[in-house]
Amino acid sequence: MPEIYLSPASISFFNQTLLALFVTLYLIRVNFFGRGKAPYWSDFGLLIFFGGLSLFSALLFWDASVSPSARLVALYWETPVLGLALIGLVYFAYHFPAWHSHWRQEARIAQAATGVYTLFETGFASWRHSLLSKGQVVFRPEPADYALVIILGWVIIVFIRQVLRARQGPNAAYSRNFALIFGLPLLAAAINLLNSFNLISTLLNNLILLTTILLAIFLFTVNYLQARAEQTSFIVRLAGGTLTAML
Repeated sequence: MPEIYLSPASISFFNQTLLALFVTLYLIRVNFFGRGKAPYWSDFGLLIFFGGLSLFSALLFWDASVSPSARLVALYWETPVLGLALIGLVYFAYHFPAWHSHWRQEARIAQAATGVYTLFETGFASWRHSLLSKGQVVFRPEPADYALVIILGWVIIVFIRQVLRARQGPNAAYSRNFALIFGLPLLAAAINLLNSFNLISTLLNNLILLTTILLAIFLFTVNYLQARAEQTSFIVRLAGGTLTAML
C-alpha cells in the first residue's frame, strides 16, 4: 500500500469526504428508515449527488496524500465519479422544490446528456488505466472540461427557472439559494479550465477547489435542512449546521 503523506490540502479533502459521507448517511436514514411522510423524489437525486461527491472527495484525498506515481489511479477516476454526482444533481434540480410535468422531455434530455458525458469519462478513464499498466500516461484533453462548466451552468439555470415558477414564498427562496450556492462549484470548474490551459498555477487552482467545495457543502447543507424543516428536528438541524461549520 502506498505511503500516505498528510498535508493541509489532504486533511481538508479528508474533512470534505467526512462531511459528504455524513450527509449521504443522513439522507439514507431519512428516506429509507425514517417514519412519517413519504420521501421526496428530489431526495433520491440528492442521495446520488452526495454519494458521488463522497467518492470524489475520497479520490481527491488520495490524490493529495500519495506519491505522484501512485496518485494517477485516483486522478483518472475523479472525473467519472464526478459525472455520477452530476447525474444526481441534474435530477435534483428538476425536482426541487417541485416537479413540473411539462419539463419531462427537457429533463430526460439533460439527464441523458449528463449520462453520456459520464459514460464517455468512464470509458476514457478505463482506457487510460489500461495504458498505465503498460507504463503509458495519457492526460485528459482540455476541451473535456467544458462539459463540466456547461452542466453546472445548466443546473443553475434550472434553479433560476424554479424560482420564477415559485415566484414567492419559502420555496422560491430555497431555490434561489441553491442557484447561488452552485455558482461556487461553477466558479471552481471555470478556474480548473483555466488551469488546464496553464493560465493559473496548480497551487491556486487547488486552493480555490478546496475553499469553494467546502463552502458549497456547508451552505447547501444549511439551506437543505431549512427547506426540509418538517422532516428534520431542530436538534438535527443545529447539529448538522454545527458539524458542517466545524469541518
